[in-house]
Amino acid sequence: MLTLSRFVQSPRNQLRTHSGTGPADSRLVLPANRLVVENADDSTSMFLSVRVLAKIFKWLAIAVLIIGVIAALLAFLGGLGTAAALGHVGGAPMAIGAGLVGGLVILLGAAVQAFLLCVFSDILALLLLLERRTRLGLRLQLDVADGIDCMSSVR
Repeated sequence: MLTLSRFVQSPRNQLRTHSGTGPADSRLVLPANRLVVENADDSTSMFLSVRVLAKIFKWLAIAVLIIGVIAALLAFLGGLGTAAALGHVGGAPMAIGAGLVGGLVILLGAAVQAFLLCVFSDILALLLLLERRTRLGLRLQLDVADGIDCMSSVR
């Protein structure tokens, strides 16, 4: 019958280190557990720069949309002003249509850009969530494997 001290001393388990957590014995951890961050929360994650980049893209999408709406309004007002100026000198009122179409094109372009930036930000957030869930799943699998290994070798 193997005792716990012989289990720790066996050549197979020479690479085990102390991690502070574990289901059966907190001193026994597989070497692969060193690849898993123990207490990584959202603010101190190893991918903090990607989280910041996702937030920057989200804010940039909002800024692009606001600037696009302002530019579309200015284009429309510019078309109205040009039409009024041309109306006094006998010009064609086509400038109203040009200002309206220009404003709509600017608004549509800004909306598409804002949408793409927002989608890219959400994709980054989704990839970070997948990475975190995968890391937690690996942690769970390794802890279960540690528990099974400890229980099978102690008997």
